[in-house]
Amino acid sequence: VEGADKVFVVEGILDALVLEQSGIPAIATLSSGHNPETCFKVGVQYVLALDNDNAGRKAIRKFKSYLNEKDIKFTVALPIKGKDWNDLLISGDLSEDKQANTLELCNWRGNLAMAGNALDYYKIHCKKYPYSPAVFEFGNQTYKGTFKHEDGKEREAYKAVRLLDCILNIAFSIEDASLEFESRISHIVNAESTREGINTIRFKGGDFAAINDFKSKLLQYRLLYFGTGYDLTLLAEYLFKKKPIKVRECQALGYDAVSDCYVFTKFLYDKKGKHYTIDQDGYFHKYQLKPFSGQDKSINKIGDVQVGSFISDLYQAYGEKGLLALGFWVATTFSHVVFDEFGFFPFMSFHGDPHCGKSDLTTLLNRCFYIDSEGLPMSSGNTKKGELRVMSQKSSMVTAMLEGRKDKVRFDYDSILPLYNRNSLQVRAQTTNDNQVYDMKFSGALAFIQNIEQFVSKPAKERVISIKFSHEKLDDTYAAWQNLKTYSIEQLAGVGHFILTNREYFEKNINQKINTNADFLRAEGVGVDRVAKNHAVAYAGASLLMEIAKPNITDDLLKFTIDSAMGKIETARSELVLADHFMECIADFSEKDGVFRDDHRLIVDMPRAFQMIGGNWNKSELLSELKMLDSFQEQKTSRVFDKPKKCWHFKNEKPRLQSYKHLHAA
Repeated sequence: VEGADKVFVVEGILDALVLEQSGIPAIATLSSGHNPETCFKVGVQYVLALDNDNAGRKAIRKFKSYLNEKDIKFTVALPIKGKDWNDLLISGDLSEDKQANTLELCNWRGNLAMAGNALDYYKIHCKKYPYSPAVFEFGNQTYKGTFKHEDGKEREAYKAVRLLDCILNIAFSIEDASLEFESRISHIVNAESTREGINTIRFKGGDFAAINDFKSKLLQYRLLYFGTGYDLTLLAEYLFKKKPIKVRECQALGYDAVSDCYVFTKFLYDKKGKHYTIDQDGYFHKYQLKPFSGQDKSINKIGDVQVGSFISDLYQAYGEKGLLALGFWVATTFSHVVFDEFGFFPFMSFHGDPHCGKSDLTTLLNRCFYIDSEGLPMSSGNTKKGELRVMSQKSSMVTAMLEGRKDKVRFDYDSILPLYNRNSLQVRAQTTNDNQVYDMKFSGALAFIQNIEQFVSKPAKERVISIKFSHEKLDDTYAAWQNLKTYSIEQLAGVGHFILTNREYFEKNINQKINTNADFLRAEGVGVDRVAKNHAVAYAGASLLMEIAKPNITDDLLKFTIDSAMGKIETARSELVLADHFMECIADFSEKDGVFRDDHRLIVDMPRAFQMIGGNWNKSELLSELKMLDSFQEQKTSRVFDKPKKCWHFKNEKPRLQSYKHLHAA
């Protein structure tokens, strides 16, 4: 810089080299051991070209004081906010044909930074943007500048009015696109105030349209808005011109179908199983995703664990029961893959004697999948809407329902029937005058933890994998229970981490594993296809995990699964004996006997069918049971017989493998 009339003063050596490469003499001061007395000399004009951020502006004020004291000439030039001189070099803005215009803009920004008050700031602002009005920031406050020319009153033409006693910046906008053709936006705003520091505030989109709502939201943080409704629109325009990033907020914890990622409170797994931690701004930049924020019991740290050793310890404490339960939690993690293939996903039930480890096992398994909670207590204090929302807050994850009794809660246990096929939890009208509805989705699985099973109807029972706990041999497992308790919450979360980092393996193999095991269960005598497939789902989850974790155990999980499935068939059938017997009696009936059937329908003229069967029936009990059959559809008038009659309509299903007589003989 020897002999130069004008020298740029920058922060780092790289900035100095960049400007030197562009033909601009420069020195770096903040990254060197020099002090101002050795950097500056009288007779040279300096350009303070530090970074356009808080640290850079603070350094400029420090240099300004020194340079004025020494009577050294200087100006200020700042690159655009968020960029440095190297960025301008790469973008070509320092090339020979663009350099003059770039430096002019940098000088203009520097003059803004040197303004002594808000009015002077606005006057400088108008040299580049002469249009009025304008929203701008000065001294950690927000102003509106206006210009109205009046002859002979040029000085009074410029006005600057304070709008906010703080500065607002939209960190990011959150889009809720759960409704088709309707986007709802909220904004995460950082409010910086000299008095109150930095606060992060969530504004709804409508808050920028209602001045009272906007004022009220700020007042909760002891911040003030002084403008009008029109000023609020100008402020919103000013904030949006900064082009804040738009992110999508997940509607549940767990699997997100849109991104094909598993999204939790503090981390994410992509479609390859790669693990990402959340960015400092509170969302995942790469996927522009914000995690679901309604789950406050999430585990946010992952510890190291030997998954094979954990499975061995689980087996020592709970035997095959523990392995099959773990398999259900694992399979649920990939339930979206299972559902796409089979169109259903089963439920789990832990039942039996109290103090046998049901609750401990549930808490353990939940922690393996990042939830530090036993589950949802099914108490009379719950509201129906609250319970439904808890169920909808997890995707491809288990929601555990604890200790519900039919006479003490209003939860209808037979209401799980449509959830087996992932129908909606609730459909309700929107508060609009059109025909729109809100559909509360269900994309997880349920586990019922109770001393006495509450399922009554056969269709409900067949949809549940039941594991019974008893006091037998508890003394042999107590030490193993205590060993499981030595695992920290973070180590248990490491089990889920192991599974999700291997998600490609599970997603590739789980459906084939279910089909293979379901065929084997049917061959071993599990005659109800639904029961065989349900149990094959849980078994597939456990066996796939053990294939890659390689625990040091010799289990008999397959035999336990067959026994569990056979027991389910017996307990499920016994509830609807009359209905089963009636359907078997009419299996060979034709239209003249009051029964019509084709490939899809079974239509019964009940008076005619009763007449052909003969005998004494408890008709009211039978008709009640027939309504609980999974194949039952509706009662309506049909024309398939000689004249229109009110008939019972069923889906045409294959006859059961085990007859009513054989069941009762057994």
